[in-house]
Amino acid sequence: MSRRGIRLRLVRLAAAACGSSAEEKVGGSYADQVEVEGFRLVDRYVRAEDTVLVYVRPSGSDVAAAVKAPGFDFGSSPPVAPTVGLLFQCLAEGYRIPYRDMSCRLSVAQLKEDVASFDFLGLDADDTNAVKRGRSMVLELTIGCSQPG
Repeated sequence: MSRRGIRLRLVRLAAAACGSSAEEKVGGSYADQVEVEGFRLVDRYVRAEDTVLVYVRPSGSDVAAAVKAPGFDFGSSPPVAPTVGLLFQCLAEGYRIPYRDMSCRLSVAQLKEDVASFDFLGLDADDTNAVKRGRSMVLELTIGCSQPG
């Protein structure tokens, strides 16, 4: 892992140690219920109050069949916006998913193929090389929960 990747992991750990809101706790609990069959979880962190899960698997995988979460149907959750920043392409978004006493959202995004640097994702050297050569794909799932209303 590069120095930048190590620094970003330390920032994530420090932010997590500062406490969390009820929304963040429920979002983390919902994240615990998410399954991505055939993919390997390589990182989990909190960004703002969202829980972010990063998965990797060989390219060509059927993402729609792999992602399973309570109240989320990949096929009926088209993305509102086709892209998430410069790095990821949004594949599906679910909103107003009831979980505990909150309303949650789940977005599923795939790392774009033309991204040159992604040290911040926490991939090891083998995964990084496989992604750069197009043999593996990276998914980022972002979960956030809030009070309904």
